Amino acid sequence: MCTLRSMCAPRLRCFLTRVVLGSWLVLAIGPAHAFALEPAQAGDPIEIQADQGIEWRREDKIVFARGNARAIRGDLTVEARVLSARYRERADGTTEIWEVNADGDVRIASAAETLAGDRATFDLANNVLLLTGDQLRLESGDSVITAEESMEYATRTRTLVATGNVHARQGEREVRAKRLKAFLRPTNQAQAPRQNATGGASRLRRIEAEGNVRIVTPNDVMRSDQAVYDLDAGVAQLTGAVKITRGETQLNGCTGEMDLKTGVSRLLACSGTADTGRVHGLIAPGAIKK
Repeated sequence: MCTLRSMCAPRLRCFLTRVVLGSWLVLAIGPAHAFALEPAQAGDPIEIQADQGIEWRREDKIVFARGNARAIRGDLTVEARVLSARYRERADGTTEIWEVNADGDVRIASAAETLAGDRATFDLANNVLLLTGDQLRLESGDSVITAEESMEYATRTRTLVATGNVHARQGEREVRAKRLKAFLRPTNQAQAPRQNATGGASRLRRIEAEGNVRIVTPNDVMRSDQAVYDLDAGVAQLTGAVKITRGETQLNGCTGEMDLKTGVSRLLACSGTADTGRVHGLIAPGAIKK
C-alpha cells in the first residue's frame, strides 16, 4: 500500500481519491491517504509518479512530489525533480488547484509541443505558464524559441514573451533580440484560436522584437533596435539604427520595411540635419541579382 508518507521503489505510484482537470487541475481530497487523478471531461486519468515520495501538507494546502517527479494525462507529461501543487476550497465545497510549480530539469511535453527550463510556475486562474532559467526552450512543429532569462506563455492565446538573448527560428528564417513577443497560430487552421497548448502544433505568425534585433533569411540580414515581423505576410518593419545587408550590399536608415516575398526594401531617413538625416547605401558591383 503506497501512502503519503511511504517510500516506494523503484517508482512511487500514488493516486488521489478524486482529482479532475479544470483549467489544468482541480483537486478534491477525500478521507483516504492516497492520490488519484482523472480528467475533468472524461478521458484519460492523470498519474503522478515520484522516486522519493509524495508529501501532503494539509494545513498549508500544498502537495509535493519529489525525485524525478512526473505528472501524466493522456499525451501531456510534466517532469521535474520536484512538483508541487497549491489548492484551495471553493464555495461549492470542492477543491481546486490554483498553482502548480515545477523545479529542476523541467520538461513539459504533449504530442505536438515541448517546453523546457529550470523552473516553471502554472498560474491556472489566468492560464499562464512562466519558465525561468538559462536554457529555456519551446518547440512546436518547425518553430523553435530559446531564451536565457524567462518565458511567459499564455496557453489560451498562444502568446509567448521571452527575455534574455532570445532566438526564434522557423524554417530558414530566424530572429534574435533581447526581448521578443511571439504570436503563434495552430498549424491546423480549423482549430479554435483559444485552444490550449496541448491542442496541436503551432507556427509563428508574428514577432515583436526589441534590443539588438537581428532578422536572418537565406538572402538578407536585417538589424535594428525594434522590429515587427509578420511571418504570414513576409514583411518586417524595422525601427532605429536600421541596417539591411545582402552580400556586400548594405542600406542604412532610421526606419525601414522589408518585403521578404518580393525582396523590395524601403528605408526612410532620420530626422535631423542634411548629413545626419540621410539614408546611406553601399551597392556592391554584381551584388544585385534578379
